[in-house]
Amino acid sequence: MLSAILAASLVTQVKTDMMCPVMANRPTTGRMAVDYDGARIAVCCDQCVRTVWKNPAKYVKEATKSGQNIGWFLFDPLTGLRIDAKDAKSNVVVNGFYYFSRTSGAEEKLKAFATSDKRSTQSEMLDAWGTDKVFATPGQAAAYVDGAGYRFYLADAADKEKVLKALPTIRLAPNPIKGHPVPVPGIKW
Repeated sequence: MLSAILAASLVTQVKTDMMCPVMANRPTTGRMAVDYDGARIAVCCDQCVRTVWKNPAKYVKEATKSGQNIGWFLFDPLTGLRIDAKDAKSNVVVNGFYYFSRTSGAEEKLKAFATSDKRSTQSEMLDAWGTDKVFATPGQAAAYVDGAGYRFYLADAADKEKVLKALPTIRLAPNPIKGHPVPVPGIKW
């Protein structure tokens, strides 16, 4: 019961903490965002979706300087699995983004990840591992694996071990992208 109350409290805090990086005021809905580099950037309107989409790195950099909370990392950095705020047992805010983990007491590990080179990748692979599916956004993935400078998004979290074993033999034929922002209208968080 107490953990459910704490989870609901965290979800409420995340929703009210998010500031539109363009307008510098609170988002009017939780339904508009841009996915970028494994994170979701919340915005207040469709005009701001288009603005952030054109240059998300600019707004991430500004949020880092200002301390404004603009989004959250979509995955538990310790496991690579998709996570929602309601499932978090640990959380931190670093450089404008929330980071969540299912592991209790993992705040220092989350901070270390958020400030390390592991946070961003050289390229993202939106081709879902082991399928012919291509994700429109990293937010559709169940998990990710980093390797050889690439972030591989997975449709099925159970494929994580297969990808880790195959990494040394993978030849990267798909089209990798770097920081390809994707508008995410209609999301609920």
